[in-house]
Amino acid sequence: DISEKLKFNSLVGVNFNSMVEQVFMPNLGMELYYDDEAYNVSSALSNNLYSFAIYNYINYQRKIGTKQTFQANAGMRINTSKFQYDWGIAKNSHENDEFTTLQSGTSNLRELGGNNGNWNRLAFYGNLKYTLVERYGITFNASAENSTRIGPQALNVMRVSGVPFGLFYGTGLFWRISNEPFLRDLAWIDELKFRVSYGKSGNDDIGNYDGFNYLQQVHYRNTSGAVPGPLTDESLSFEESYHFNTGIDFTTRGNRLSISADLFRNRTENLLIYMVQEFYLGKERIPVNDGEIENTGWEAALFTRPIETKQFSLDVGFNVSHFSNEVVSISNDFQITPFQGGEYISEVGSSLLSFYGYRYQGVFSTSEEALE
Repeated sequence: DISEKLKFNSLVGVNFNSMVEQVFMPNLGMELYYDDEAYNVSSALSNNLYSFAIYNYINYQRKIGTKQTFQANAGMRINTSKFQYDWGIAKNSHENDEFTTLQSGTSNLRELGGNNGNWNRLAFYGNLKYTLVERYGITFNASAENSTRIGPQALNVMRVSGVPFGLFYGTGLFWRISNEPFLRDLAWIDELKFRVSYGKSGNDDIGNYDGFNYLQQVHYRNTSGAVPGPLTDESLSFEESYHFNTGIDFTTRGNRLSISADLFRNRTENLLIYMVQEFYLGKERIPVNDGEIENTGWEAALFTRPIETKQFSLDVGFNVSHFSNEVVSISNDFQITPFQGGEYISEVGSSLLSFYGYRYQGVFSTSEEALE
């Protein structure tokens, strides 16, 4: 504690996930694998993720008289992550299925691969909260965030010493109606609160190096070289979402029954997508900021504690929601996104990443019907 009203906090987090997997698909009782190329298969993979985070922030609280409360936070957040993925496949070891390791397979049928990467994030943030007579409140928060996943020439950002930072914010209001004089005599109401909020957030969920031009190392016979990497975009920037939410909370019976309901409308611009390229470019796709979608919907939740004794209590929760998603704009009015076994289509006026299949009309009950 710096003083009674001013406090400094520091949080440090370290996370390490490691997964090692070995699989053997035997010869006996199985069909041939890999387009009838292999009668048994050994595979192995190693997956490691390391992340480190540190949060430093200052908190200030002050009570003004008996009716007002003011709170402020300001801080910095640093995240760094590293990822490594290695895999191997061996085919056609001895037919007795006793040799199950990678080195047991036929040498010219072995496959090895993997990838690795790292990404970092830096953010400066702050928030304010003001409450009056425990009935009215307003909050405001803002952050400036940098990510190594966005390009050095990123658009729609502010720059600090040439470094791109996305600017995000949010504000909210609440009215605790149950504390109003005209409702204080209704003892069965524990809380009745109305709230509304609006804000902007950012997303960098794209490849670690999609915002940078780089070379890839390749091996050929007994030497190595470098070739251009996949298509990238140095102006790649944050995907931006604008959120509007309004809701109401109601609690009664000594907090043993609570109901909340929300209406929301979210608009996302500059979508992070992989745009399919023409075949003559020699590259399948390029990461870009393109398109706009809108999500609207509602959500309701109920919580109740019908039984509460010193030895036993029973909690029951239920929630229901509905939302619709629509592509407002996208290049060429549609984009095709391939996946294993099919394709998604994102088309103006329809939902994002839709897919279609055949409609079932029934079965032929006789050979004559099939011939017709």
